[in-house]
Amino acid sequence: EHAGKTLEAIVLLLKYTDEKVSGLTTDEIASSHSLWSSIRDLLALAEQANAVYIVDETGTTALTTREFPPPSGDFSDRDYWIAQRDIDQGVYVSGSYIGRISNRNIFNLTIRKNNPEGLFKGVIGISVFTDYYENFYQTVGDRSDNPSVTLMRNDGVRLVGFPTVENAAPMSDPSQWKEREQQGKGWYWSTNDGVERLYSFSRVPNFPIVVTYGIDRKAIMALWREHLVTWGSITLFVAIALSSFCLLALNRAHHESVALEKAQRTSADLLLEIQRRENAEDALRQSRKLDAMGQVTGGIAHDFNNLFMVILGSLR
Repeated sequence: EHAGKTLEAIVLLLKYTDEKVSGLTTDEIASSHSLWSSIRDLLALAEQANAVYIVDETGTTALTTREFPPPSGDFSDRDYWIAQRDIDQGVYVSGSYIGRISNRNIFNLTIRKNNPEGLFKGVIGISVFTDYYENFYQTVGDRSDNPSVTLMRNDGVRLVGFPTVENAAPMSDPSQWKEREQQGKGWYWSTNDGVERLYSFSRVPNFPIVVTYGIDRKAIMALWREHLVTWGSITLFVAIALSSFCLLALNRAHHESVALEKAQRTSADLLLEIQRRENAEDALRQSRKLDAMGQVTGGIAHDFNNLFMVILGSLR
């Protein structure tokens, strides 16, 4: 978001300058102090932009907000001039290099300047000090992550790098980088300035520019270990608690099973004892009946015997 907003502001300034110089010759542009002053005043509102300049179709400086009148100089060897000369590139982003006038590291955004017939009449460009972005990148992220932030073209050419602009290419195989960049966003592992980092990248909308943000592998692993200890401790506590509950439930179930088995055995014993008692009571009742019958039979036999004895005695 930061890259997109700052670059869009630069493009607006380029278009404003193009409108201001439309129809003017190189001499008229170079000699107009009011034009130079108005562009310079507007430039002051864009903190990220360092200078606005115009280079004509011969590669000669026609305007620069750094000085008035513009110093003579040949910029026909610059990539932004060569690229726009051959074909209209729209907004062209140059590589990063040391500026001839500023002697500081810069990169440029340019648009093609055409005459009414559409023929090449030079370029309008804005140079940006890379340290503007470097200073911003120092304020983002967590220092303990040992982060690396880069602003680069979609072909892998670095424009700005923090902590160093001399970092190696984003990936060892440029074709692999191009394939990933076409996805718009993603992540990859890479080793820059001797540190292995996990990088996330995202394309800046409407610009051939990609922003990457890398976090030191050691920082990622430290965070992972921290989370592992935290969540591992919680998981261990929960596991112990669940295990305790399970053991308690199993122990209780075992005791209940033993008690149930004992109750079943007791019930069976009671049923057997009841059956035994019923059988004994039946046998006792039967014995009493037989005893009663024996007593009755004995009494009758005794009475008959007495009767028989009387009869026998009478017969004698």
